[in-house]
Amino acid sequence: MLTVGRIVSHCAHPTVYDLTLRPGPTLVFGFPVRREDKTTHETADVTSDAAQFLFRVVRIAPGVTLNDILLLLDASPTLVDIFRLRFAGQVREEVLKGPPALAADGGMSPRALEHLELRWNWRLDTDTREYSSVHELEFSGVGPVLREDDAHQMLRAGDRERWSLKLMPVRELLRLPVIFREDFVISEVDLNSRRYGEPIANGRLDEVTLGQVIRGVLSELTFHGGPTEQAALSDELVQQVARLESGDEDTVDAEALFDELMPEGKAFAAMFETLVDVTQSEVRRVMHHIEDDQPASPAFDAAFGGRVRVREQHQQLTGRQFRKAFHAAM
Repeated sequence: MLTVGRIVSHCAHPTVYDLTLRPGPTLVFGFPVRREDKTTHETADVTSDAAQFLFRVVRIAPGVTLNDILLLLDASPTLVDIFRLRFAGQVREEVLKGPPALAADGGMSPRALEHLELRWNWRLDTDTREYSSVHELEFSGVGPVLREDDAHQMLRAGDRERWSLKLMPVRELLRLPVIFREDFVISEVDLNSRRYGEPIANGRLDEVTLGQVIRGVLSELTFHGGPTEQAALSDELVQQVARLESGDEDTVDAEALFDELMPEGKAFAAMFETLVDVTQSEVRRVMHHIEDDQPASPAFDAAFGGRVRVREQHQQLTGRQFRKAFHAAM
């Protein structure tokens, strides 16, 4: 796998400016001061001025919780205006209510989460070699280390479960520590690639700004709106599940719905000369699994024994090229 070169942060050097978020919350700015012929490193509490440091690289000290990060919205009210499109005002109101009381069993977090994690969410189109989402952080919940393999989630013993935080009440997460993870994976973003959505490279970047941290947290916690909107949506989903389980909810065939939303008849006619005794779904599955650089036409021959014939003008296309032409013909 390709490894992206490491970008090293020098913020810890005692003669440069640095910013650290500590529990409390306390935002500490370090700076060099020269007196006579000696340079010393001094610090100042800038928590109330956090909005002025959004573009500074920040270090998240051990022990910082989600509560600490979100309380910056109250300590520096200008942040509420800056992040108003992320429902910062509503989130602040929830945070000021404080975490809920501990459960009777002493549990401190939902779903047995051990901590919350911020990490980069880079994507790469391996066809055009273009990167995207390089400024965005993914914010998720991380569970304990698994003691055995979990085939359902395709996790191995030693891995950790990762949970989306969308629709989770923010107050239930406030006590959890937040970690910024420097190592990250880069995923394929080309829809025509066999590996779309899969990890294709590793990277490491240990510099993140205060603004990126706050934006990453709020973007996940308010993905479906502010706390009020999210609570309403969560209740609606629970009711839908109950209706499905009771048989009171009408359902439709997934394949039929897909064909209705994305009719592919035109594309099949453009790419294939014949389809004999095979369904479009079967052909689509084979097409999806052809490797990007593998010739597509022989793969269809091998899978269907001549019952599927690619049109002559497309017989030299590779898997990625074939999928691209297919999507263009829709």
